[in-house]
Amino acid sequence: MPPSSAVILLALGCGPESTPPPAEPTEEPTAEPTAEPTEEPTEDPDDADDADEEDEEPDLTEPVVVEQTVWNFDAMEEVDLRVVVHPFVRVPTGEDEDGLLNGLITYEVTSPDGEYHLERYGVHPHEVRVVDTEAMTLSFPAYATDGTSEEHLADVEQASARAGDGPVRWAGVHRDPGTDATAVLLPYLGLIEDVGIVDAEEVDTSDYLPVQDALSELVEVHETTWDLQVHRELADGDVQIRESDHETTITLDSDILFDIDEHTLTDDADAALQATAEELERADGGELEIIGHTDDVRSLEHNQQLSEDRAEAVHQRLGELTDLEDFTVSTDGRAFHEPVASNDSDQGRALNRRVELHYTPGLAADSPSEESDDGDTSGDDDVTELPPTDGPVGTAMSRSLSAAPTGVRWRSPWKRSAPPATCWSAVCGWR
Repeated sequence: MPPSSAVILLALGCGPESTPPPAEPTEEPTAEPTAEPTEEPTEDPDDADDADEEDEEPDLTEPVVVEQTVWNFDAMEEVDLRVVVHPFVRVPTGEDEDGLLNGLITYEVTSPDGEYHLERYGVHPHEVRVVDTEAMTLSFPAYATDGTSEEHLADVEQASARAGDGPVRWAGVHRDPGTDATAVLLPYLGLIEDVGIVDAEEVDTSDYLPVQDALSELVEVHETTWDLQVHRELADGDVQIRESDHETTITLDSDILFDIDEHTLTDDADAALQATAEELERADGGELEIIGHTDDVRSLEHNQQLSEDRAEAVHQRLGELTDLEDFTVSTDGRAFHEPVASNDSDQGRALNRRVELHYTPGLAADSPSEESDDGDTSGDDDVTELPPTDGPVGTAMSRSLSAAPTGVRWRSPWKRSAPPATCWSAVCGWR
């Protein structure tokens, strides 16, 4: 309505005897100005608060606590265990590459009786692994040398955690993945996620070993890192997938694909091959090798030809189900030369009858280890030179641990018969 019309309506409405024109007032209510405000309160403030809490990031300066029941194989009984994984503290090396991490984990038996052994195969201190879920790598504790011998940089202050004794500390040095958080894989306890990686100034380091002071005494620290492999299943288990950063292997059950001693695909084969085709569509091309394998029944000549024909049959059908032009495809047959199980049983022979697809991403050739000056490749066993550095300075943390017994030494469990080559003078006793 124009402004002049609004003024006329207002004037007409003020007089007691005024009668508004019929057309004008009927248009005013059509705006329904109260329609939108009625929708305002539909969102519950409590729901918004809950959503904020769900999106809230974990405090990476706080420890992660895990309580779990484990099995004591000596006493053949269950033991309640409380494990506290403290944030890993960065230990700068002064180099351009990633530094190291100083780790602290405590184990405490909370059940009335029992103990949990910390220095045996399967739960050894050296088997605490840091998992980089972004780079898909797994890092074992580092090991060091003083120029004459090597020593692993991981240990516990006593061999067992016993009921009533309080927390027992583990300390170890790992490679820094360069992230703000990591995951820790503990034997029998599984993967513990959202473990913070912090600077020394962010937490109280009084219960940590003074690693940074001691590292200056060592000549080299070697970082041992491995690529992770992921295993998946598709098509009700008929398609097995194993993948790492460098290669993916798809294994197809030949008993699903073919009849006995045949290389013509069965009607049941398409479900597995369709799942395989969809998996290949997720890749960016590269080298694709399709290899047939057999059991050792019948002659080598027969099985060699059968394995080659089966590999080619899979190749042809996959080419019909998806576009393979981004791959450089080759086929081969290995007969029974590469078994994955014993051919002495029906089950083993069934596992050996398979077709494998190995494909390597196109960029994989650009990511191998760098060569050193002498031409040797360093692989995943990187070496970090360690200059002298100042010790870490702590502030505060939410909880402190009970004092450790005196006289506990950092020692290499692999050298029980003699003292380690270096005692790490600053790390021989706990603070």
